[in-house]
Amino acid sequence: MKVETKRTSFFGWNCSISMDGCPSGDMTFAWMGRSGTIVVAGESFHVRSQGLLTRSWDLWQGSSLLASASKRALGSQFEVDLDGVRFELQRPSLFGRGFVVKQGSGTIGSLERGGWFSRNMVGDLPDTWAPEQRAFVMWLVMMVWRRRARSRSS
Repeated sequence: MKVETKRTSFFGWNCSISMDGCPSGDMTFAWMGRSGTIVVAGESFHVRSQGLLTRSWDLWQGSSLLASASKRALGSQFEVDLDGVRFELQRPSLFGRGFVVKQGSGTIGSLERGGWFSRNMVGDLPDTWAPEQRAFVMWLVMMVWRRRARSRSS
C-alpha cells in the first residue's frame, strides 16, 4: 500500500498521513520527541517511550498495547513487533536516508524522503497491516529523521 506524509507546518515535523492517495490521519511529535500522537480514521493512538533511557517505543490505544519497537544500539535499526509478528526496520545503506522493512531475508516495504530537502515521506508498506501499524512504523522513521536534523543544527 502506498503511504505518504505531508508536513502541516513549515518549521515542525507534525504531518498529515495519506494511504493509497486518501487522507487518513495525522502524526504529531511531543516537544522532546520521545512520544507522540497518531490519529488514523478518527481514532487516536499514542506513541510512548518505555522510559527516559530506553530505546523502546510502544503504540497504545487507551490501555491496550498494539505494537512495540526497540532500537538497536548501533545504527538506525529497529525490531518491530506488530501483533506478535516481528519485523526489522533498517536503513539499507550507511549513507542512505531511506528505510526498508524486512521479514526474514525478504524486503516487504520501504520508506523514503519525498525529496532531497523534504521532510515529507513516501513509501510502500504491507496491505495486511492495520492503518495504525503502518502509521507507527512511519512515526519511527520520522523520529529518526527529526533527531538527525536536530543534532546537525545544534
